[in-house]
Amino acid sequence: MPNEHQNGREATLAGTLVAIADTLVSDFDVTDLFDRLTSACVDVLGAATAGLMLADHHGNLQLVASSTEAMRQLETFEMTHREGPCLDSYSSHEQIAVDLRDGAAARRWPRFTAEALRLSFVGVQALPMRLRGETIGALNVFHTGTDRLNEHDTALAQALADVATIAILQHRRWRAVSCSRRNSRSPSTIASSSSRRRACSPSGGT
Repeated sequence: MPNEHQNGREATLAGTLVAIADTLVSDFDVTDLFDRLTSACVDVLGAATAGLMLADHHGNLQLVASSTEAMRQLETFEMTHREGPCLDSYSSHEQIAVDLRDGAAARRWPRFTAEALRLSFVGVQALPMRLRGETIGALNVFHTGTDRLNEHDTALAQALADVATIAILQHRRWRAVSCSRRNSRSPSTIASSSSRRRACSPSGGT
């Protein structure tokens, strides 16, 4: 019979999937989706911490969620120094899994690897946020012990990332349609028209 831990894990996973599915049928708080996704990586998959980066309209990754302060620091470091698994996963559209204690990691990302080890992270998996031919970001899952995501859990993490990607793209399309409809109406004043243009610009939300 399933033990209490397994039951809790399945309940958390089910709740996360329901919450993500709900975003497909209505407007929603996209920040809540980000938090649920990173929390699920910790609660369901047993990772030490997780973070999510999304590309802006220029194609530059921006940190949008992190489950811990240490994760936020490391992701910020990765973006500042322009090296790390999340960036490579996004650009290559592929999963990346590395042991940061391996010399290959230090040769590939010398500054990032040193900073990650300083923060007690010893392993990382980066998963692309993708749908068909479009990649919009990457999900980073970090480990502090010897346990890593097995093949089943890696597939589950990628599935969570893929479902979240659909929700994010749906949200963007909803915003674009909403802004287009508002902008098609005759503005009552120049100020109100200017305000709408700012709200509907690519930097006006995710």
